[in-house]
Amino acid sequence: MISLRDANKGDCDLLFSWVNDETVRKNSLNTSIVDLDSHIKWFNSKIESSNCKMFIIVKDDIEVGQIRIDIDGNIGTINYSIDCRYRKMGIGEFALNEIKNKLPKLKLSGTVKKENIASIRAFQKANYKQYDSGDIIKFLWN
Repeated sequence: MISLRDANKGDCDLLFSWVNDETVRKNSLNTSIVDLDSHIKWFNSKIESSNCKMFIIVKDDIEVGQIRIDIDGNIGTINYSIDCRYRKMGIGEFALNEIKNKLPKLKLSGTVKKENIASIRAFQKANYKQYDSGDIIKFLWN
């Protein structure tokens, strides 16, 4: 069983363990390695912000990824990543579908690099509308 739980202050180290994964960095719009001090400041600002919703993806009681929505007005920008041991299991697709239920009033938007085939497929399978734009693909829901 897969579910989303609200992230909490105790998840800072968990998210740091995922943020510098080689594939995560390669597929991020900002590919720079993240140092621990910067991560802690970033995490605390996000977890305390009313304009951010952060969830931990849980599969069979194991934390396997994160999905974050940065909110600006009625638009939520999606950022998600899956632990390298749990990729290619449909977890990204699940999270992209479930976030629609968690935040039904938001228009959801995701930006994916063209070479990030796994995320492109996850958004497509979750029925987000696709808009190609050069080296990136934009996905919209609602």
